[in-house]
Amino acid sequence: MPSGVVSKTSLQMSYQIITKAQQQRSEWAGGSTLQLQIHPADATLAERNFAWRLSSATVNQGGAFSHFAGFGRWLGIRQGAGLTLQIDEHHLTLSQRSHLIWFSGDAKTSAELIDGPVVDINLILAPGWQGGMQALEFSADQQQLMLTSEAEEFLLYVDFGMLLLNIDERQLRLEAGEVLRCKVTELDSTKLFARASSSNASAVLAWVSQY
Repeated sequence: MPSGVVSKTSLQMSYQIITKAQQQRSEWAGGSTLQLQIHPADATLAERNFAWRLSSATVNQGGAFSHFAGFGRWLGIRQGAGLTLQIDEHHLTLSQRSHLIWFSGDAKTSAELIDGPVVDINLILAPGWQGGMQALEFSADQQQLMLTSEAEEFLLYVDFGMLLLNIDERQLRLEAGEVLRCKVTELDSTKLFARASSSNASAVLAWVSQY
């Protein structure tokens, strides 16, 4: 396990907290990308040998998306006015934080900024894998996180504020920029609760599984 990754295990569950120090940043012509997590850990984006990859990109200018033949992609906006997308012959405006879309990595896709830079969230899934994403807002009141029955594993990425989580009667803190990765098969999902440590926080919940 990489240095800086916190791991806890019990008979009921196993999880990791991926800190900001463990996330890889790369620069490209239109901005930069923060790789939040990739599976397996020794896979690379360039070799297209990963099962799934969760990342967040700062987009400073529009342009064409990379081609991912055979892969599926989820995309959402976390900061900024949003994007106007062209996916093959379809046009779509992506401007709400709660709006997350799926499209094929085979599609010819490009984007233009609506009004200045944006920060997005991306989940790319290899053939044989399925998944999804949900944008979440938290207050100081505790709320239950609901997971789809199809999920084998989930990732919770906090992009604003700090979350206090109760998982299987254990308590932990997830700071902005950190990712919680957890095996659903070892987790009683009826005992997964979260709240903002102060007035509010926001996060993205992603799930993945093989089929």
